[in-house]
Formats: sequence, structure tokens, C-alpha cells
Amino acid sequence: MDEMLKDFVVEAMDLAANVEEHLLHLERDPDNKETLNAVFRSFHTIKGGAGFMGLPALVAACHLTENLFDALRTGAAPVTPAAIEASLQASLRQRPVEGLEFLASYTFGKALSDNIGYYGVGWGQTAVQGFYYMDNSDPLRDYGPSPYDVRHMFSVAANYELPFGKGKKYDLSGPADVAFGGWHLNTIFQTRTGLALTVYDSAGQSFQATRSFERPDRLCKGDTDASGPGDVWLDIKCWAHAAPGTFGNSGVGILHGPGYWNADLGLSKDIHFGETYATFKIEAFNVFNHPNFALSQETTNIASPDNFGRILNTFSAPRIVELVIKFTY
Repeated sequence: MDEMLKDFVVEAMDLAANVEEHLLHLERDPDNKETLNAVFRSFHTIKGGAGFMGLPALVAACHLTENLFDALRTGAAPVTPAAIEASLQASLRQRPVEGLEFLASYTFGKALSDNIGYYGVGWGQTAVQGFYYMDNSDPLRDYGPSPYDVRHMFSVAANYELPFGKGKKYDLSGPADVAFGGWHLNTIFQTRTGLALTVYDSAGQSFQATRSFERPDRLCKGDTDASGPGDVWLDIKCWAHAAPGTFGNSGVGILHGPGYWNADLGLSKDIHFGETYATFKIEAFNVFNHPNFALSQETTNIASPDNFGRILNTFSAPRIVELVIKFTY
């Protein structure tokens, strides 16, 4: 059964990736029946596999999305931007069995906006979209993936009661039970795809004194095969200054930056003194001290070619270890 579940997860992830491509295509050609049928078939296939694997929550989620795209492909409902903005969430929960319980969650999502507000998204390590419209006569030029747009996200939270101690699989008593019994191991792991990027041009080609970020002309796609912090993630040759007195044609959120993953780990034990007990914890956040990198605002400005497309900062804190003692009475 475990192997079958692994195979299903791999197939479902492949289908979800195909759905992403189809949804992007629908933004350009919303009436394409072939693409609408392809999205419908993908969710129908995932729903069938989820039913066979006994995952009712995923079946229900796919069924709702399947009904939506069935209505779109048959013409029963109009194809609008709101209809093709999709978010698919699925979770798998293991109730405590032999001391192990976990919750695994996957989200396929898309966040679209035309403005992120005056205070932005709340952090400084991401590429910017704009606080005001670039062209007040055409606000929809700023409509696209938001700086916090994440296509795929997966997380696992697990807790394991180690099988050592009084009454456990490996029975202990006396000092051995005090030292080695009653320990719990817990972890949280999260991984996601990169955040959306917007390339801009601070040269002020429009002569409009706009309060937003002007964007250049886009000549080609602009992504590279970068995989590490020393690589160049954007190809500056794919953008050029707009003609004087005009705004460029490059959109917002057109590419995505580096992915992210993090793991936290904790070890805890309850020590009882009658009805009173003390809890001892060792907690490590970012336990592997893994750096997550980001393309920030200053690295997506074609007017600064030296920094363009380069990693200049990290997106997460270094490893933090905490020792905790809590008394409950």
C-alpha cells in the first residue's frame, strides 16, 4: 500500500504541474476548449486515484474543481479570470498508531492582484509589484501574479513517541525509565516553489514621474538554468529600456525565484512528580542550518546591471536552538 501511495503522489504532482501550465495558457486564451478539457481530465484522474487510495478530502476537493471546469468547458458558465484562479488543497492525516502521528498537506495555488498596497507584502526580500499603478489610464497593466504567489507548497508535521519506557515496547523501569523513557520526537518540514518576480526599470523612461515602478520592454522569456546562490537567475539581455515617453510591455510576476525548504526538530520529555510534572524540551529551528535565497527588489532592476538576477540575501534565519523547561501543576 505504501508503494501504491507513493506512485499516486508522484502521478498527482505531475498532473498538478500540467494544470499549472494549462491555467497560464487559459489566461491568454480563455476560450480554448482543448485546454479546458485538459484541466477537467487532470482533476478527474486525480479524483479517481484519490478514491482508490481512500482519501475522501482530496476526492471532495477534486470533485468541486472538476464540476467548475465541466461547466466552463460546456459553456454552462463563462470563462472569467476569477474562474481560472485555482487553489487545490489536500491533506493526509495519520492518527496515532504505535506512537506515530502526522499531518501532510499539499497546496496548489495562484495569487493574482493589480496592487499590493502601500505597505507591500510585509517583508523586504522579494521582488516588488508596485504600490501605485504604473499607468493610471490602464490599471490592468499591473494585473498578474502577486509577489507572494506560490504555485506548489508541501508540509509535514509529525510526532513520534519513542518506544522506550514503562509499559512501552521496550519496557524500562527505575533510573533507566527516568533517563530514557517518555521521550517524544517531533518535526515540521515545509517546502515550496519560488515567489513571483517583477522586473522593473528605474531609469524613468516614461517621463511621467509615476509613483510606481516602471517596467521595461520584454524581448524573451528571461529565465536561466540557475540552481545556486552564485548563479545568475535572470538574463538581462531579455529586457530593454522602453522607448522614451512610453511604458514597457513587461508584465508583473512573470517569473519565479528560488524555491524554499525548512525543517524544525524537537525532542521533549515529561517528568512526573505525582500530579505535578515538568516538561523538558530541546527545539532546533532550521535544524540543518539550510540557507534559503531570494531575489530582492534591487536585483530585478535593469538599470543596475551589476546586481541584476543575482542572489544578494537570504530569506530565512540561521539555525536557532532553544532549551525549555516548563512546570505544570
